Order: sequence, then structure tokens, then C-alpha cells
Amino acid sequence: MAKNTGFKKRFPHTTIFFVIAIAIAIPLTVWSLNNVSTNLSQEAAIGGKQSGSSSLSLMMVNDNNRNGLPNYRDTITFNVITTQTDYPYVNVVCYQNSKLVYSASAGFYNSYPWPGTRNIPLYSPNWTSGGADCTATLYNASQPKKPYVNLDFYVSP
Repeated sequence: MAKNTGFKKRFPHTTIFFVIAIAIAIPLTVWSLNNVSTNLSQEAAIGGKQSGSSSLSLMMVNDNNRNGLPNYRDTITFNVITTQTDYPYVNVVCYQNSKLVYSASAGFYNSYPWPGTRNIPLYSPNWTSGGADCTATLYNASQPKKPYVNLDFYVSP
């Protein structure tokens, strides 16, 4: 009679390890899938979409010297096109010699309650003269650290 050299006889603990691995893997998989679907549902509820495209372009509202470029004391706004969120915001920051002299944000969607803030004056109490290096950032308010588009521009004196 031949000696039994079957799998269970050679690896007696393998079945136990396999059962433990499955017991751990199934709850982790269920938790991961539930967590992902919850996050996607929350993003959908607040207008957050992660795929798509966006563009941001500067438009003159008040061009004091009529040169078509942003200058100190002009007023600008932005043309916002995005499929990444239903609630796009634009944040503008301006610096003179690494010093923040201007910062403003506005929502660029139809139901935004303060549409006048989309017109951005290029001056502030901290910015009393001269040119500045500025950046406009298109983002979703629920995820401000994940910008869709950055637009750098210079404001002439």
C-alpha cells in the first residue's frame, strides 16, 4: 500500500492560514468598496466630479488705459468652463516681491449668492501701487487643495 503524501498531510497548517486569510480579506474588501461608494456619493452631493476638463481665461471688465491687459486699478473677471464640478470657484492671489498684497475668491456658478464678487479689482489696502505677479486657481470649494487649473498673469503698474 502506497504511503499517503497528500497536500493536507504535507501542509497541515495551510488550510487554517487560508481560512484566516479569507476571513480577513472579505471584510476588508467590503469595507473598501463601501468607503469608495460613500466618498463618491458625497462628492456627487456637493458637486464634486473628478474627471472631465476645465479651462480658465482672464477677461477685462474695466480697462482704464484700454490696452487689453491687466493693470493696477483695473477690474478683471474670468471665463470659467469646467465639467469637473457643478460649483466652480476661482481664487486670485497677487504678490509683490513675495509679499501677499491681494487675495479674493468667488463662485462661478449660476446660484452663487454674491455674483458681483466675480469682478475682481486689482488693488487693495495692501496693494497701493505697482505691478504684481498673480495666480488665479479654479477649484471646487469642497476640495480647495486639488485645483483644476492655475492661470498665472502679471498686473502691470
